[in-house]
Amino acid sequence: MNIIDKLIYFYSTDKIQEFNQTLNKENNKEIIIQLIKQFINDKNSSTARERTILYECNYQPLLSKLGYDGQNEEGFCEVKLSNCDTSKQKPEKLNGSGSYSDYTWDRYHKHLKENPTLLIGGFIDGKLIYIFKIKYDSPKLKTHFYNKLYNYFGDSHLPRKPNHYLRSLQFNYKSYIDDAELIYIASKTKLEYYKFYIVKDLYERLLSECK
Repeated sequence: MNIIDKLIYFYSTDKIQEFNQTLNKENNKEIIIQLIKQFINDKNSSTARERTILYECNYQPLLSKLGYDGQNEEGFCEVKLSNCDTSKQKPEKLNGSGSYSDYTWDRYHKHLKENPTLLIGGFIDGKLIYIFKIKYDSPKLKTHFYNKLYNYFGDSHLPRKPNHYLRSLQFNYKSYIDDAELIYIASKTKLEYYKFYIVKDLYERLLSECK
C-alpha cells in the first residue's frame, strides 16, 4: 500500500491517529508526487473509494479494468460502490446499490462459473459507511440478475444481436438482503449523523449490527 492509498484508507475509515502519523513534514514531498501520479490521468473518479474497500477487506488491487478489481488467497473480487454527495441539492440516498455495465448472458454465465466475491460499499461524502460481502452465485442475487437479463434479452439460448447489451444491470440492498455478510459498519455516531442519507431498511440493518 503506497502512502496516498494509506492516507485515503485512514481518512475514509476515521483512523485519525494513523492518518496524522502518516501525514508529516518528512512525507509531504512524497505525498504530493504520488498524488499527482495516481490521479492526474485517472478517468475513474471512484478509484480511491474502490481501493479503500479493497484494503479494508484485505484484497490487493488489480490494475487491469478488464477483469476483476482485487485478489487475495480466496480468489477474485469485484467492488460495487456508491457515494452520496450531501452537497447536492437532491442527494441520492445510499440503498446498497451497485451495477454492471454492458451486461450479457455470456458475462452472466462466466461470473456464475468463476463465482467472484462482490464487495458492495457505500460512502457519504467520501466516508466509508458499510461494506457487504457476498458471492456472485448467492441465490437471491443471481436470480435478480437472471430475471433482469431474461426480461431484456429473452432466453439465454437465443442469439444476441450485434452490439446489443443491457447497458446497466442494477441491484440494491433488497437484491441480496438475505445472503450478504455485513463486514464493515461505520460508528453509531456517524450512522446517526448521516441517517437522512441512508434508506430506512438499510439504516436499520446497519444500526442493529453496529457495536
